[in-house]
Amino acid sequence: MKSMKFALVIVFVLTVSACTRPTNSFQAVTEVASEQPTMAAESTVIAVSSPTSLTTPIPEPTTTQQAVLPAATEAVPYDPATFTSFTVASNVEGLLFRMGPGTLFPAWRMLGPDDELTVLGTAAGNEWTKVAIEDGTEGWVFNQLLNTDKDLTLLPLADTAAQTFTGSVTDAAGNPIRGVVFNISGGSTDVVVVTDKYGKFYWHSPAGTTGSYQMSQTGIACDSNIWTGGTCDVMVPGFIGSAEPASYEFTLPFSGTNPAFLFR
Repeated sequence: MKSMKFALVIVFVLTVSACTRPTNSFQAVTEVASEQPTMAAESTVIAVSSPTSLTTPIPEPTTTQQAVLPAATEAVPYDPATFTSFTVASNVEGLLFRMGPGTLFPAWRMLGPDDELTVLGTAAGNEWTKVAIEDGTEGWVFNQLLNTDKDLTLLPLADTAAQTFTGSVTDAAGNPIRGVVFNISGGSTDVVVVTDKYGKFYWHSPAGTTGSYQMSQTGIACDSNIWTGGTCDVMVPGFIGSAEPASYEFTLPFSGTNPAFLFR
């Protein structure tokens, strides 16, 4: 099934500014954070596609359609007992070195390609890497902005001292769906989370964060396992590209059962 492509532009200024859903354009995606409006602090590229089903009603799949996801290949994570730290560097000027694994955490300082960073571990979801700078101060950086030949998604989990909201996305057969993009908004908060290879998403916020929030699907990353043919043009037969329920409301601190979305 053909889908409308779009670029998801995420701009972070201390906290995250409002995110809008483009309609039918496709371009490089830039994630930018700045400690001050004039200081660029983070940039990366994330290709995202917006399935037609998010904006246009689509008939139910026929009973002859069978969604068959491509087989996943699993790499072996580092053993925490034998893990040896290694060094990496930023691939941008002005990488924010944060107090915790998320954009709601304050930044200690800004880093550049000349700063040597010692890798200590990862947060659940594998988007944020815990590192130590040369003076020994420990903090967190967005891992897509690091230069390394190592697989940072295989790092052992590090203590985050964060409040974490998590959930899952699977198909009707229980297969995890990778790359489903959600927006979480509430009050002045507007953040994006993406499911990992296990179909899990994680939102890390500072301990003590409170409030009411709503999340809804805004797209599908081009590295999702629901695309076929090596591009984000055509879905695996049997999918229409939407997660149900269409929206989910929750409060922090969170209690109860973590949300489980059904991908159709």
